[in-house]
Amino acid sequence: QRRETAPNAFRVLTGLARELTAVAYTQTRGQPPAISEGTVVLAYFASKHIGVIPRASSKSHQEENSVKSVKAVLDIMTDDHIRQLESAIPSLMKGEDIHASVSFMNSLDTPIQIHWINPQSHEEILVSELIQPGAVQMHNSHPGHQFVAYDPDRTFRKELHVNAQYGTTQHFEITSSEL
Repeated sequence: QRRETAPNAFRVLTGLARELTAVAYTQTRGQPPAISEGTVVLAYFASKHIGVIPRASSKSHQEENSVKSVKAVLDIMTDDHIRQLESAIPSLMKGEDIHASVSFMNSLDTPIQIHWINPQSHEEILVSELIQPGAVQMHNSHPGHQFVAYDPDRTFRKELHVNAQYGTTQHFEITSSEL
């Protein structure tokens, strides 16, 4: 059910499970423990010293929930993995999805507007009101999205590419050095 209500958060969890499985496969020379999304969640809670008693309806779930599998994930989980899980897991628990956040800071002497570039049609769609000099505006986005900033006369144009991952924020500063 959480897969439908928070697809981006679930995608983060699935991606981490795959990445950790690949690392475990390399480290164990092809004999990795069973690692699933559930194993990653259990390892996250264990890393925070939160006790969880998982239920298992099959032999494969018992293997995924085993101490051996959870310990294997804990041994290879990095701070970056934890950071990603700190956004994804609460979103999954609440049934709310996560986004990449972007902030646009206008360091020009003139107002700017931000347009989102549709990846299919390349149409530029206005997503902001005028952002006055010195002001900052926040938006939800997704990794890979592209935006373009214009001044009111469209003499200034700067393309911006979102590299932020889900659950993180990327800051864009629009400066006069780019004129």
